[in-house]
Amino acid sequence: MRIAILSDIHGNATALHAVLNDAKQFNVDKYILLGDYFDAGPEPVETYNILRELNSIAVKGNHDNDLILYSNGHHPEWNNCCLYDSLLWTYKKLSKDMVYYLSSLPEQASVFLNENKQAHLAHYLDNITEGIMSEADPGRLNKVLSSINESVLMCGHTHNPFNIKIKEKYYINPGSVGQPKKRFAEYFVLVVDKEDLKTIQRPVPYDIEKVKIAFIKSGYLDEGGICAKMNILSLETGKSYFTPFKNYAREYARNVGFNGKDIPKEILIEASESWDWIV
Repeated sequence: MRIAILSDIHGNATALHAVLNDAKQFNVDKYILLGDYFDAGPEPVETYNILRELNSIAVKGNHDNDLILYSNGHHPEWNNCCLYDSLLWTYKKLSKDMVYYLSSLPEQASVFLNENKQAHLAHYLDNITEGIMSEADPGRLNKVLSSINESVLMCGHTHNPFNIKIKEKYYINPGSVGQPKKRFAEYFVLVVDKEDLKTIQRPVPYDIEKVKIAFIKSGYLDEGGICAKMNILSLETGKSYFTPFKNYAREYARNVGFNGKDIPKEILIEASESWDWIV
């Protein structure tokens, strides 16, 4: 059996098309989807239309949960943070079918890969702001692997592809399809036989210029706030802008006398206007 593992599509249907076309050469039997499907890109509806046709097992991510919360009327924290302008723009594009799709997904799942191995699926398992970064803390990953009954853990969230085996257990992170930390869409193919597993990492080129045009034509770049600007620059450069900006905004807020946890929207906007966007 051959399984394509995808995560963090983030409303980038163009990159998703490229990945699915690449996966055809492997005669993939099914798809595993690890969350964050529609937000932070200009093509949420197009992404949904593609996903609903796949033979897939899927879990929801943190962006998906935010969209579900908003649809249920729980959104006070959105009012004072322009980083969520992106989520609001995406929410306005959602149909009832798209909301139902997200709401129907579990946060975690367990699936059989063969007679001997099961996989635990989650967007993330511990602290949402850190994800599972095995490169930085292998001891932490070993602890997480020890906490699950399955022999394979599949997570997304970090946008960093990674594949490792520790004490007969596997950790697989396919990276990101729609917001990769390189200028390629990334996913994994898992080849399953009776005895073992083989992972194939796939960096896939796609039409970045087409996505940039979609940012403009869809209105996302104008209406998606600071996040939209970060996201289009990330596609162009392969760099992540969110954490550097967040750190700068916190320092900026302290310098203007704000020491609270949630930085007000007006201060975030001021910080974005003075920040050096070339990271």
